[in-house]
Amino acid sequence: MNKRIACVCCMLLFTLARVELFATHNRAGELTYEFTHPNTLKVTITTYTKISSYQADRDSLPIHWGDGSPDEYLYRTNGPTDNQGYPGGDALPGGVDIKKNIYIGVHTYPGSPAPPNNFYVISMTDPNRNSDIVNIANSVGTPFYIEDTIFYPTNVQNIGYNHSPIMLNPPIDFANVGDTFLHNPAAYDPDGDSLDFQQIIPKQGLGADVNGYYSPADPFFGGPSTETLDHHTGQYMWAVPQSQGIYNVAFIVREYRRGYLLGTLIRDMQIIVKGDNTHPPHLVMPHDTCVRAGDLLRVNVTALDPSISRIVTLSGYGGPLSDRSVFPDSLSPATFPNAANTPVTGNPVTGVFNWPTVCLDIRSQRYEVVFKAQNDYTTPLTDVKAWLIDVIPPPPLNLKADIARKKVRLHWNPYKCEPTNIFRGFSVWKRVGSNNFTPAYCETGLDGKGYTMIADKITDTSYLDLSAVGGQQLCYRILAHFSQKSPNGLYEYDKVVSVPSNEYCIYLPYDVPVITNVSVTNTDAAVGKMVIKWTKPRTGGTDLDTILNPPPYRFDLYRGFGFSFGAARLIFSVTRGSFSTLIDTVYTDTNINTQDSAFSYQVQFYSASDTVGASGMASSVYLNVYPSDTKMRLKWSYNVPWIQDSFQIFRKDGSSSLFHYISTVSASTYIDTALTNDSTYCYYVTAFGHYTSTFIQAPLVNLSEVKCGIPIDTIPPCPPAVSITNDCGNPSCDTCFAYVNNLTWQNFTDSCGFNTVKYRIYYAPDSGAMTLIDTFVGISNTSFSHVLSTSLAGCYVVTAVDRRGNESYKVNKICIDDCPNYMLPNTFSPNGDGINDLFTPLHPYRFVTRVYLKIFTRWGEKVFETTDPEIKWDGKDQKTGKDLSDGVYFYSGYFYEQTLNGEVRKPLPHKSGGGFIHLIRGK
Repeated sequence: MNKRIACVCCMLLFTLARVELFATHNRAGELTYEFTHPNTLKVTITTYTKISSYQADRDSLPIHWGDGSPDEYLYRTNGPTDNQGYPGGDALPGGVDIKKNIYIGVHTYPGSPAPPNNFYVISMTDPNRNSDIVNIANSVGTPFYIEDTIFYPTNVQNIGYNHSPIMLNPPIDFANVGDTFLHNPAAYDPDGDSLDFQQIIPKQGLGADVNGYYSPADPFFGGPSTETLDHHTGQYMWAVPQSQGIYNVAFIVREYRRGYLLGTLIRDMQIIVKGDNTHPPHLVMPHDTCVRAGDLLRVNVTALDPSISRIVTLSGYGGPLSDRSVFPDSLSPATFPNAANTPVTGNPVTGVFNWPTVCLDIRSQRYEVVFKAQNDYTTPLTDVKAWLIDVIPPPPLNLKADIARKKVRLHWNPYKCEPTNIFRGFSVWKRVGSNNFTPAYCETGLDGKGYTMIADKITDTSYLDLSAVGGQQLCYRILAHFSQKSPNGLYEYDKVVSVPSNEYCIYLPYDVPVITNVSVTNTDAAVGKMVIKWTKPRTGGTDLDTILNPPPYRFDLYRGFGFSFGAARLIFSVTRGSFSTLIDTVYTDTNINTQDSAFSYQVQFYSASDTVGASGMASSVYLNVYPSDTKMRLKWSYNVPWIQDSFQIFRKDGSSSLFHYISTVSASTYIDTALTNDSTYCYYVTAFGHYTSTFIQAPLVNLSEVKCGIPIDTIPPCPPAVSITNDCGNPSCDTCFAYVNNLTWQNFTDSCGFNTVKYRIYYAPDSGAMTLIDTFVGISNTSFSHVLSTSLAGCYVVTAVDRRGNESYKVNKICIDDCPNYMLPNTFSPNGDGINDLFTPLHPYRFVTRVYLKIFTRWGEKVFETTDPEIKWDGKDQKTGKDLSDGVYFYSGYFYEQTLNGEVRKPLPHKSGGGFIHLIRGK
């Protein structure tokens, strides 16, 4: 007989024998909480149970608060009351033998838990699960366990308190053999935190997986199938159920805020699979969308069943549809499928999703709405689909600009979402030249549009741009910003940016000088030269008024260090008695270190000793070169008020005295390839730019300094890929088993590793830091045998080293664990003949540190318990010392193996969690 079938059959016999000893009713459930005060929270336990197991019904459930305080009982709060006034829970419609139970309690915590923990784990354990769960070998004897975590950060003022996510779709659903099963929990987080879903094995206690659990997709249940889980939405898909029965699955939901893990919630879910000759209905869905806060989002959702005789019930779940007495974060809930949010029926059937959004609905996380279509078959089948909605801030409106004090003054309309506690102000963005695009309805921000932010956190609806300079068309847009804040107000999270405002462009009057050139003419650390050119102001119209600004006129040229005009000082000044004679607009700056630094310049303009204004600051183009293997990476920087259009790169090779052109690029970086290592190459860059004003001649041509470099080989060889073999493939051979890990790797002979000269082998006995254990000079030996004494567990990295000493990255780490070998027989004969008198594991066994094993009679009475891996049960009742009679006994428990990550518990035998023993004394 197949071992797994035999095991499951025996466990089923064990299960049936113990039915009378346990309450058997829990199907599914979860535990959630919300803070009512800083240290006080309201906890809700929601369970789904079998109505027919009335003898196991609970009017209260125990809760473990996790802070050392005594456990309490929470009382059921939902459903009709009995003759003693106790609520009895709500039966689900359709005669499906399922009841929903809600238990509510309040608890006050003393504050943050003792370090190093920052969590309290709230949990509920109740014996037991319902008896007919086919993918849990002993469901009737398995406790039902759910938990949630309360986050108490040590820096709570920086992070804030947390509320658990809410699952709005019940954790119990129906499936059909041969049809893909879908379930979406309709998760909603009141704090707007990011949620991450992961499937886990259901729990029977804190940190304890259910014994004898199999995935519903295991081939044992009728053939191959698959499970998938969307980590973002929590949508679970089983494609496709192969066998009828009741199955349980579990999920852990993690919450993140500002990159911090805030807590985890475990949801235990039940799927009831039937074998009916029918198919589920089908939803016709809208595409994921967005809506600008303040706009009405209105769409139709339709469902139909392939059988025209069926009636389909259409309903919806999700944060926008929630009762605002429970979720008070929005003033305007959505409705679906009608104004009363009550399901509608028909075939086909259509519901209207209607959401008049408001500014408080703005958040970075997408809202999820789950639509559910369910037919009226004996076993109702469903189609479930998720719809995602972004609620984005609307654009600031009617941006305009005018000239104020020779600067640009911006102003725009009052913003309709400003009076909210999540509004964080406006940012101002500028570019030279227009990008007059119209944002798409869902388009937010200005990334990639050529604008630069010049101000943020503006709370007024006007702004004066003090950095505006003449000679250019200056174009502006405004963005609005929203976020949540930490309790101390220092940190923002859940950040959202609005749709951009309209663009507004303007020219400043041309009444000040405009710098056109900052060009290096000699590269030297001591006698370098820079040529600076500028234009004189224009007169007339809105430009310079020579009557209001009479002579004499003066230019003062200032030089600053680097790109930021640091430590600026006057280097040239010229005064003329009339505007017509003011022709000094070129200056050569000498005896400066153009080799090692960029310089920036600005021209101040005076009329009759009064300041008229200044040009924009303009820097030289400064080049850096970064040598590598047969390459030279060039990168140059600048800070100028004009637009840089393109760059020509020139190179001088070796001992040549002439530069020659090699390329033209638009970016400020270039990689020169196919060079000869250890040879000198020198470069300079010619920059071509322009102002948007037609009064300034183009192109503007400026040279960088000359910079030289020598390509060298700095690139390490490729890291070898390592494989490991050992005697774990033959664990039953005691005499031939050796504690040796055999490593082999590939010798690269192409460009990836042609110059490799040696290999280094690194090892760590766990997942920690690696230690060098050997070096092989030469490349012919590509194998290594690592001899160990008591364990095979460890991690290895092999690196390649080239002739220049470049070592490959330690990235191809390969780890191997010990291979535990622990099997139990199913027969022994404690009759004193010296042969097979003790129940012990099959020898040899390896890498097992301890066990936790219990042996029961067929009626569930425990007769033996041990942690000794040798077991050595002599067939006696451990409690009384009396010999036990011949017959079948059952065992359950775990064995523990030592791994790279510490001791790990595994069921006995592996996966099933138990087995049977024939005790035969004979004569």
